[in-house]
Amino acid sequence: MAKFYTNLTNHESGTVESIQNNGGEYGISISQDIDAKEVKGVDGFRSDDGSPVKITVSGSTITFTVVGVGSSTLTLT
Repeated sequence: MAKFYTNLTNHESGTVESIQNNGGEYGISISQDIDAKEVKGVDGFRSDDGSPVKITVSGSTITFTVVGVGSSTLTLT
């Protein structure tokens, strides 16, 4: 399936906010990539309950682990 990307500027009428708030009515949504060389959490990354999140990368696999909760792995293709 093809992926389509649309770039929007935030017009004074609030285009981006309008899509974020009402886009579900039309089956559209917005996501944002981080455009940075390096991303750091000042005090580390934390889960909703404050538990630390360990992030490991091995080749094309990223693993997120929260002690006592579990882990999730993503494979980049």
